[in-house]
Amino acid sequence: MDEYMKNLFNDVVNELSEKVKTNPQDNTYNLILKQIEFLQDCLVNGKDIVSELNGRELNFNVVASKNLSGSESELQNKISEIAVLISAL
Repeated sequence: MDEYMKNLFNDVVNELSEKVKTNPQDNTYNLILKQIEFLQDCLVNGKDIVSELNGRELNFNVVASKNLSGSESELQNKISEIAVLISAL
């Protein structure tokens, strides 16, 4: 994983972790966070994402686009960028 991707993932994980802390009643942030952390772990440790998914699907980008508010557009853009980067692998 290159430096840009590391920074992007770290930014998103940090922002989502803060959202989880400040909005414990909203499981949306935690759902997105867990999937982003999964992807980050795969990329950092050289794991094959498809194999690690074991038939499960990722939906973090869809959940983010449907549930994040307009004030969270920067976070949503970063999440969308991760989705694009992952699809190119």
